Amino acid sequence: MEYPDLTRLLKPTAAQWWCDRLSQCLGARLDIYDVGGRSVTGATQLDADHSLVHPIELDGRRVGYLALYPTDVSASEQSAWLARLSVAADLLAAHLAQLYINRDLAQETLDRYREINLLYRVQEAIGRHPDIDAIGELILNQSMRVIQVAAGALLLLSDNGAMLITQTTRGMQDPPTHLSLQESIAGWVVRHRQGVIVNDVAEEPRCGPADQHARSLLCAPLLVGEKCIGALVLYNKKNGILTASDQKLLAALASQAAVAIETAREIQIREQRLKAQIRQLRIEIDEMRQKQQVATITATDYFARLQQVAAQMRQEFEQE
Repeated sequence: MEYPDLTRLLKPTAAQWWCDRLSQCLGARLDIYDVGGRSVTGATQLDADHSLVHPIELDGRRVGYLALYPTDVSASEQSAWLARLSVAADLLAAHLAQLYINRDLAQETLDRYREINLLYRVQEAIGRHPDIDAIGELILNQSMRVIQVAAGALLLLSDNGAMLITQTTRGMQDPPTHLSLQESIAGWVVRHRQGVIVNDVAEEPRCGPADQHARSLLCAPLLVGEKCIGALVLYNKKNGILTASDQKLLAALASQAAVAIETAREIQIREQRLKAQIRQLRIEIDEMRQKQQVATITATDYFARLQQVAAQMRQEFEQE
């Protein structure tokens, strides 16, 4: 478990409360310091030459110091004071560990709430714009905003499955329109149907020529059941490094995008079929109208007289 700096776990007011209580118990002034020797309560710098000091450790990692300033301590009494200080440091460390657990749980709960809220908003927006281009732009924009990256792309697998076609990009200069499955990390993700997180592209053998412009990247497959229809890839985290939490969130957004894009494709296919049926129906209706018009004309007395006149003329012509 990676613990943060002591000052991020223990606020000055809480540190002062602990100092006051422990000082009362031990009968001497006590203060808490971070690993740099700065007082968490806001007092002076650690004076190791005029105090008894004991490290504060969490899972074997030093996060600070507990310093005791007793008066008139003889050499024979130092061991007893250090034993008391060790107990106090262990008690404080146990409290800090619990604070971290509570802080971690609270952060995880907040992250989960934000994730659910984001996915709900995205799903609602997708419902208003059931178009593949609009879906791609929406998912890419939301992914880049939340995970805080500089660039990104949404790539769809071609009909023959031989290459990736760039559907939409953002923050990229001269992005390729087509990529083979061996030219980028996105191709690897599509082939293996699993996401990838890379914080050093230069050291990642799975990255291809199309990824060399990036410093770091995060890529998730667009999965509809067992079928992979493309990939969502983000480049260059703006602050810090890409994390497992970022990967989890991108996977959830990619899952939404995949289902929405596949649904939009099915709607487009149905619309195309319907339009073709309408065109065929119009042709059939026009043909029926022409037949009805012909039948209407040929059924009149005037048309019958014309036929008689034409027959007489043919007969006279043949007799001559």
